[in-house]
Amino acid sequence: MEKIWFVSSTVGPGGGAERSLFYLIEAAVNAGYEATLISPRENVVADLVRQADLSCEVQFRRAMPSQLRTRSGRLPARLATMTGNAARAIRTGLGLGLEARRRRVDLIHCNNLMPNFLGGLAAVAGAPAVVWHVRDIHTRAPRLAIQRRLAKNGQIKRIVCVSQAAAEQYKDAAGAKTKVVYNGIDCRDWNRDSIRRQLRSERPELAKRFIIGCHGRLADWKGYDVAIRAAAQLKQTIPDVALVILGDANPAVPGELAYKAEIETLVSDLGLDEQVFMLGYQADVRSVLADIDLYVLPSISPDPFPRAVLEAMCLGLPIIASDAGGVPEALLAGAEPAGILVTSGDSSALAAQISMLHGDKDSRDRLGRAAARTVREHFTLSRYCSDMLSVFKEAID
Repeated sequence: MEKIWFVSSTVGPGGGAERSLFYLIEAAVNAGYEATLISPRENVVADLVRQADLSCEVQFRRAMPSQLRTRSGRLPARLATMTGNAARAIRTGLGLGLEARRRRVDLIHCNNLMPNFLGGLAAVAGAPAVVWHVRDIHTRAPRLAIQRRLAKNGQIKRIVCVSQAAAEQYKDAAGAKTKVVYNGIDCRDWNRDSIRRQLRSERPELAKRFIIGCHGRLADWKGYDVAIRAAAQLKQTIPDVALVILGDANPAVPGELAYKAEIETLVSDLGLDEQVFMLGYQADVRSVLADIDLYVLPSISPDPFPRAVLEAMCLGLPIIASDAGGVPEALLAGAEPAGILVTSGDSSALAAQISMLHGDKDSRDRLGRAAARTVREHFTLSRYCSDMLSVFKEAID
């Protein structure tokens, strides 16, 4: 039985990248691989593996850092933290490579940023085969330069990218190894007609409102502040508009806690307490999202290929999204557009499109139907798992 180690550095609740990893582990186990999940400590992937009772060993490596740097604190403390984390990462990565050789592991799958760095070091130490799963678009030149250098190692057999936009950053360094595999979703779990809608019944103040929704981790690059500013512009012309934000900051990431406080202050300063509702983390967002009128994805940095947009598409929601990253690849994959794209970071453009769709139910319905059709034709979970298992086989062979 061939062995695969799945390396994840996530701590806390995680997001779409972690759910996609769980589905991949499940597919690998069902395909007959001997799977092991390796992470620094408890996380959502380990929880999902246990809940599904998968035949997958879970190992916690306490020395493994979850990230390289932090944005909080004074500069000397931040530099000290980064130096310490870098040293731990180097020891962990080289150790993984040596251990994989000793234990005759066939493949190491690395799920995003820190794991890819560790996998690159494991390749230097002679790991049999490494697959990177690139779920981010690097915005910092030094980090990208390091990743591109590591990508040239011959033991890194495949670099799987979640979108063409994500793959572009490796085109010159390791183009022959790069393969785009779009994330997938099980649309049966996101059938809007079979979901019990609870938002309006549980919050009577929203019962007759035009509800805009968005969801995900409260990271600054997700652009929730852009959606809030758009809501402020709409307050006078569309009195019944309401913006619902689902998600919370990861307590392990100080920058997200700071951003959460920032947008809460922004809501108060703009006098939007009756227009913006921050509902926090929801274990199951379907009952809320199924009850909204319009979905927005206002990212201010290139979003590689968020699971959030697939979830909204599955529900048949009309979507307005930023035009950067891999999101256009999702919304424009079908025969007709499955959403409206606006300039990233432009709250006025976002407000204008919301206003247009608010008064045009036929367009909202048309976009929703196109979204549901596109995701079912191009972004299914079965296709994602099948494509990834093919990558594993190629890499091991």
